[in-house]
Amino acid sequence: MTNAIKSPDRNIGRHEILANVPIAVTDEYLLAIATKASYLSEILPIIRTLEAAQEREESATSPSAEQQAELQRRLDFWRNHAAKGDPVKFQRRLDWDHITPDMVQRILLQGDQIQPDHLPAWTKTLAQIIEVAEGFRAEHYPDLPQPPKPVPFQTLCLTAVVVAQQRLKAQAAEYKALLSTDAWDALYSSLLDEVAHVAVPTLMARFHELRSTKGDLNLFFLTSVQSEPSTELYEAFVEQHLGDGLRSLFAEHSVLGRLMATLVDLWVEATGEFLAHLQQDWSLIEQRFSPGHSLGKVIAIEPSLSDPHEGRRTVAILTFDTGLKVVYKPKKLGLAAAFNDFLDWCNQQENLLPFEYPIILDQETYGWVEFVENRSCSSEAAIGRFYRRQGMMLCLVDILEGNDFHYENILACGEHPMLIDLETLLVPAIGSKDTDTSDVYKVLHQKISDSVLRTSLLPTQSYTLNRNQLLVDVSALGVGEEMGATSLIWRNVNTDGMSLGLVPTESTHTLKENLPRLGENPVYPDAFVEEIAGGFADMYQTLVNQREFLRSSESPLRKFAGKVSRVIFRNTGIYFHLLSQSYSDILTQAGVARSVSFDVLSRAMVLQDEQPKLWPLFHAEKQCLEQLDIPSFTSTTSSRDLYCNDQVVIQDFFPYCSLDAVMNRLQGLKDEELAFQQQIIRLSLYARYQQEPKLLAGVNPKVAKSAAHRALPIPVSTTPQSALSQRFLDASINLAEGLCQAAEWDGDRKTPGWLGVCYAHHNQSFFVNAIDVGLYSGVGGIGLFFAALAKVTGNRTWRDLALASTSSLRKVLREESSDELQKLSQLSSMAGADRLQSLIYSFTRMGDLLQDTSFVEAAYRIASLITPDSITKDPQFDLVGGTAGTLVHLLTLLPYLAGEQRQHVLNTAIACGEHLLAHQTRPQNGSRAWETWREQRLTGYSQGAAGIADALLRLFEVTQDERFRMAAIEAIAYEQTQFSEARQNWLDLRSSDNTCQVNWAHGAPGIALGRLNGLPQMDTPDIRQQIDTALQTTQNALVWGTDSLYWGTLGRVEVLLQAAQVLQRPELLQPAYAAAEQVLDRANREGTFTLFQNFPSDVTYPGFFYGRAGIGYELLRLAYPDQLPSVLSFQ
Repeated sequence: MTNAIKSPDRNIGRHEILANVPIAVTDEYLLAIATKASYLSEILPIIRTLEAAQEREESATSPSAEQQAELQRRLDFWRNHAAKGDPVKFQRRLDWDHITPDMVQRILLQGDQIQPDHLPAWTKTLAQIIEVAEGFRAEHYPDLPQPPKPVPFQTLCLTAVVVAQQRLKAQAAEYKALLSTDAWDALYSSLLDEVAHVAVPTLMARFHELRSTKGDLNLFFLTSVQSEPSTELYEAFVEQHLGDGLRSLFAEHSVLGRLMATLVDLWVEATGEFLAHLQQDWSLIEQRFSPGHSLGKVIAIEPSLSDPHEGRRTVAILTFDTGLKVVYKPKKLGLAAAFNDFLDWCNQQENLLPFEYPIILDQETYGWVEFVENRSCSSEAAIGRFYRRQGMMLCLVDILEGNDFHYENILACGEHPMLIDLETLLVPAIGSKDTDTSDVYKVLHQKISDSVLRTSLLPTQSYTLNRNQLLVDVSALGVGEEMGATSLIWRNVNTDGMSLGLVPTESTHTLKENLPRLGENPVYPDAFVEEIAGGFADMYQTLVNQREFLRSSESPLRKFAGKVSRVIFRNTGIYFHLLSQSYSDILTQAGVARSVSFDVLSRAMVLQDEQPKLWPLFHAEKQCLEQLDIPSFTSTTSSRDLYCNDQVVIQDFFPYCSLDAVMNRLQGLKDEELAFQQQIIRLSLYARYQQEPKLLAGVNPKVAKSAAHRALPIPVSTTPQSALSQRFLDASINLAEGLCQAAEWDGDRKTPGWLGVCYAHHNQSFFVNAIDVGLYSGVGGIGLFFAALAKVTGNRTWRDLALASTSSLRKVLREESSDELQKLSQLSSMAGADRLQSLIYSFTRMGDLLQDTSFVEAAYRIASLITPDSITKDPQFDLVGGTAGTLVHLLTLLPYLAGEQRQHVLNTAIACGEHLLAHQTRPQNGSRAWETWREQRLTGYSQGAAGIADALLRLFEVTQDERFRMAAIEAIAYEQTQFSEARQNWLDLRSSDNTCQVNWAHGAPGIALGRLNGLPQMDTPDIRQQIDTALQTTQNALVWGTDSLYWGTLGRVEVLLQAAQVLQRPELLQPAYAAAEQVLDRANREGTFTLFQNFPSDVTYPGFFYGRAGIGYELLRLAYPDQLPSVLSFQ
């Protein structure tokens, strides 16, 4: 019995490839291939018919024990893909498609044996590929493409290209003269790459197995490092496959045969259509783009420049013999044409800089667009005009309900920003915008969602590609220098030593065509924030002044009526990832397996109890992916329906059509919204280009001067301690009052929330958003500050604010089951700072300060959400954003629990410790530590060995398990190998130039705290010496940079304060208090504390570790050191 679904962990035995016997290409053979390659959607109707017949005749037979085991394995495979293994959610997926248990059994055990009614059309193409492949010799086909570099398994992949060539020549012989030989070669080379992308994973798996079964692995490793590796085994592999015309390959990997044939069919259709359009429109192209100059032929083509949609149709750039370059777009361009007309109207208005835009030839279902050259600006004044126009364009895109205008969709053409893909203008809203005003966080997130950030022109929260924390920012105004990474490349292509491996990519400055240039140097927007904000205001005010006309029947906006816009439901990268995975050798064996692998797309939907309205969209997505397309959904500006490939997917899906939304938006324009949008513009740009402050001594010369600082001298304070404490208390109260004034409130004014600049620890980037839930940047830290103020003042106002700021979270945690609780549970398993776990510490300490046991109950509820699976899957290990932090927070809660609750939390803490032990790795020489940043074993407290060692020593204190203490000792030993005698500090391995930091997060201050915390378990002369060294280095650079706890002066002050308490060294208090007084004096002179470099004073950062709440707390701790715990020590 053939396998319908192969799970990735199954060891699949194959016949010896070199012993395959040729198979005749008969209809029976092709039917067998088609049967095995059938997708779930194709066999379901047949199974339903069989089920109906079965009911009339007899009940289905029960599977044997062997079949039952196989059925269970395949069912697990499907369930894991569709619902992450959850049986309840998986049952929903089955129920919503009316798939019964008997049908599941047929699908999984007989799915690759259910024959279609007739041979599919693609099998004819497959037969042609087999015919060409049998005895194939490239020299017999002189028109084959010559790719610039070898393609893996090029000879085997060329068999499909030959069939495509022959088909295209037969169907479009009259088009040959339109293109030069080089242009034809580019088309065929592009198809070769597409075929290889689909076929190589399977071919490589078979080739690797051949090398293994032949006992040639030693030869493989030898040839992989030779200057001229052997090709003997590779050539034998290719010859054997050509000898039987790829029959045995397709017999085992039937889906691969289907995919290769489908690629050929779709490519021939799309390319033939393109050539027909080119010939038909030749004279129109001359008239529109090249008046007065005849076009001879196309001398160059850059094909496949966009995502493939609607039968793998893609964008191409054509270069004619006159030098003219034109872009072919196989989609409707009505939106772009209407937008150009609107820009024409804008150019007629007073007090606006004029726009330029590309010429368009709109042919209804496709079109031609002028190629936009990336040109430099002539002066800095021209750069300023570019960014003012960018602000104007930002306003237009926002008003026109646009989104997804990332850096690839805009080009800098001199001083003119040009949008080059307008398919996501006038995108209808998904769902109602009516917000539940009783939930302040929903209100805040709706404000962000409705702001200019949705356009993707402005920087938003960056993301990382992998655990190496490669920072990615795809916004049009946020792309900066690319960071170091690794990439996959083929080595020793088409030799016995062929392999796919990672190679480092150096950190290089890459020219971004979305940014303006002076000469060859891109100019970033951080110095032109006011030009962007001003341009936005110019256009906004013009629209306000003209809104009555723009809403009238004569408005240029009426030209947008009935035009098609694209609706994006998922990041396109998800689709590409699923497609790439579906080409694996396991999933190319049977169509059901490949089809089921796409059920990953149902995961978000099966979280709901009832079938969502979007369920038909899931099936449309699968159908597109099965046919090698990236799913593309559309609507028209005058309709509420959702379409896919011109077919209605869901009627009346949208609450209103997008053109109506634009008209309503125009009516609602007002000064308050303009002020808010300009605030978001400024915040997003300031945040994107913010840098961690650097101490000038030993600073990297590439770091901007604005981010580098010298340590300031500390004058001796003459202020009496009582007066100084009162100053600290008064300043803390002022900060708390400022937080209240900056807060947004729910409809009943019972719960505050905040918008501001947030920090993502996992990729070390700033972004604008509603603050999150945790201790470091979120309401957990702000609530803790209010609780401390209530403790030391006895003022009920601050107690009420502490309760109010955390009330929404605690309410959710009291519920047994809800969607919101499920979301919180997901947060507890996500990497990065301010995961839900940090609230365990916040709530435990707030319970102490407020004498309110409900906070401890909430902390335990969070701890109970942490599962063993979430711990073992945690890719981060550090104190602030990873497993070590979870461990410390759990141990903070432990003394407040008893009985089963205490044991449960202890077991969870031990699981965290085990996870850390399992991932403590050794470099080539030396002691073991943890890779916590781009495969680097960092030093320091927040993200390095010092913090993780502290966590393990705390766990040792509770468990007395010597393994945890030994792991901490080894981690500290590793950290000492990175100590610089010359600088009396520890190296910051995030940089490549051996710099040292001096703050709580990185460098001596934080390492001092880590060693201080561990003294009860590890008190040796060496540790004491390390503490003394770290404290002296901290004092030598005590006042510099920002004022915050994480990177700033008050974080260093806390280190001295804690050291004075732990070591009973009161002499450390004098510099600590003097430094804090100096910070306070400067804040009084400048009217604000310094939180960021080059940020205006009104930028809001309410959070604890990086913002105002933490500064307020530290001032309170200086005033009342015996009443408040050291949060930076997680005391």
